[in-house]
Amino acid sequence: MKKTWADKQVLFPEFNDGCFIRDNMTKEREKEWVDFCFDAYESDGFKPTFGTPYDGEKRYVGMKFEVIGRVPNIEDDFKNGADLECQPMWFIRLENGEEMAAYPEEICLSETQEYKKKNAKYFTSK
Repeated sequence: MKKTWADKQVLFPEFNDGCFIRDNMTKEREKEWVDFCFDAYESDGFKPTFGTPYDGEKRYVGMKFEVIGRVPNIEDDFKNGADLECQPMWFIRLENGEEMAAYPEEICLSETQEYKKKNAKYFTSK
């Protein structure tokens, strides 16, 4: 069963003190965090169109996309993977046929301001 943001405070109590930093995690704990994030983001779903805060991808803003799959850890797939510190990311196919890797803030509903306001209890520390 996929995990959701509601599971975060139980599975990652280090969030509860308000000082959560990935740099302080062991590599195994960070892998658990990335797997959790993949599940939680996917449980909430993806936005209907691509959006980005990054200048390099602005030309894609507003395009529909299809999620192809998760970007694997570079340790598992050197050719197609990404460093653990960059994950979670997904491979997407844009409506123009181009394929790329995308970050949660570019494609995930959980990263929209509307979602965060509605579900603030999952994104703030106790």
